[in-house]
Amino acid sequence: MTPVAVSVTTPPPKRRWRPLVWLFVFVQGVVLPLALVGGLAAYLHPQTFWWAQLVAIGLPYWTALLVLFTLTLLLAKQRGWALAYAVISLWLLARTLPLGWLASPPDPAPDDLVLLTFNTPISGAIPEVLLDGTRTFFEDTAPTIAGLQEVVTVQGRERRWLPNHIALVADSLDYLVPMPPLGTERTVDARVPLLIHPAASEVGFETLSQSAFELFPDEEMTSEVFRTHFRWQGREGVHYNVHLVSFGIAKPWTDGVPFYSLSGALGYLRQYRDAYRRRAAHVEAIRAMLAQETLPVLISGDFNATPYNWSVRQLSQGRTDAFRTTGRGWGATYRADLPVVRIDFVFADPAWEVVRAEVPSLFLSDHKPLLVRLRWAEPE
Repeated sequence: MTPVAVSVTTPPPKRRWRPLVWLFVFVQGVVLPLALVGGLAAYLHPQTFWWAQLVAIGLPYWTALLVLFTLTLLLAKQRGWALAYAVISLWLLARTLPLGWLASPPDPAPDDLVLLTFNTPISGAIPEVLLDGTRTFFEDTAPTIAGLQEVVTVQGRERRWLPNHIALVADSLDYLVPMPPLGTERTVDARVPLLIHPAASEVGFETLSQSAFELFPDEEMTSEVFRTHFRWQGREGVHYNVHLVSFGIAKPWTDGVPFYSLSGALGYLRQYRDAYRRRAAHVEAIRAMLAQETLPVLISGDFNATPYNWSVRQLSQGRTDAFRTTGRGWGATYRADLPVVRIDFVFADPAWEVVRAEVPSLFLSDHKPLLVRLRWAEPE
């Protein structure tokens, strides 16, 4: 009997690793470069590396993707790659994670200096809501001083003008809005005024002098600084209320520009490039002003930049980022309806101790406010 040859077909091996390979290619080619550029953007001057500043806006999200991919590699038992990605992820997490949940801040005290920074323009909320909401917020939080942005306060020889919601706070709650005295020859137009609580003197706060600066006023878009020299609890200090130049009114998500429009995308990239370079020049001017200060400095305001951008690093060097060290939660301040980035800050010199920082849930502006409690770090 002739034996019959039987052929056995071996099934092809399952391609179980193909999804991981494609994911690895995507992370290596897209996410990792974005994360590394974003992590280094704070050290790269925008005059040349303006594009790195754009990438840095998304740094927390690039970091989150890398952490997830690191866990995927661990599950796939790719320990060598997992270790390499873990090192990069830890470096980025150290840059991006708020540290407030690790801190044990002291309890608030009645004589703490309560500093508010809030970009609260005239437009945005329904007028009645803006009026009532602003008054209620100031009444509930009672900041000692409030640095505002995009609030136009004008004073000339004959008249003084405040936006309605700020005038209501000044009139009904007796907040002071210091301006140059009436009768000055020129009109004063300040978009970054400082409001002072009527009982500020009870915690030892006294205004000594103030001055407003519009940086590079000949440019189409400028940055504003409002400097206040004050005395608090017998010691003198300086507060800078800052509003750095924005990217402009035109935005892709409001102008309806299709994502596939190359000409539209290039136009916005040029707009952002110019804004980053202009902002860098303004920050260098502010740093020159700060270098002349001999008193402890507080800086607060709308920086139109994230903690991972060059401009923020320049103004925060040697100072405490109030929310990062004592705040709770994510702390994003823009946009108020869907907060994804933190662009409003309070920075304090070492002479100050930051007691607490919080971002109240308030929807009167496209920004959320930042409220910080401070005290002197050591007795004089």
